[in-house]
This record gives sequence, C-alpha cells and structure tokens, in this order.
Amino acid sequence: MSDLAMKFVEAKQVGKLIRVMASLMHPSLLVLDELGYDHLDLEASKLIFKLVAARYEQKSLMVTSNFPISRWSEVFGSDALTQVIADRLIHHAEIINIKGKSYRLKNHL
Repeated sequence: MSDLAMKFVEAKQVGKLIRVMASLMHPSLLVLDELGYDHLDLEASKLIFKLVAARYEQKSLMVTSNFPISRWSEVFGSDALTQVIADRLIHHAEIINIKGKSYRLKNHL
C-alpha cells in the first residue's frame, strides 16, 4: 500500500482523518506520484476518492502513473470507484502521455 494510503488508514484508525485531510487541502498543488505502484485495498481507495473529491474544482492535483487510466481499476480494486475518481481527475485535466525510454534510466545506461 502506498505511503499516502497507509497514512490515511492509520489516521482513520486513531481518529485523526479529518486533520490529515485538512492538511492535504492546504497546498495549491498536490502531487500523487506513481499511482499504481501499489495496488490499494478498498478502504484506502475510498480515502483517496475522498481526497480527490475534496480537492475537486478547489485546488490543483497532479497525478503521475505508468498505468493508463483504463487500467486504474487494478489499482483501486473497484470499477465504480475508479470511474468516480477518474471522472473528477479528468474533468479539467491536461493529460500528458509521455512515451519513450525512462529519463532516469537513459543516463544510467
């Protein structure tokens, strides 16, 4: 499970979810990096949805992923939940699809 998802689940368990969510509403831009690196359980996915929904049309959110949106249900574990998350992210989005060799690996090889 991703660090953010673990932070959400732990905060919920100790009754501090509202505080954590409020702290994630402050930045003008919040970056969710490497979406899909870990598959999320349903509880974590629901908490990610709450974050996306809370920031929707309020603050900027940037998502990076090696997964195409069509495969995000593998990450979130639910087709319906994936649809509502993607709907909010895509509505005002600029989608940049980068193809080619990894920038990080390019200098290493």
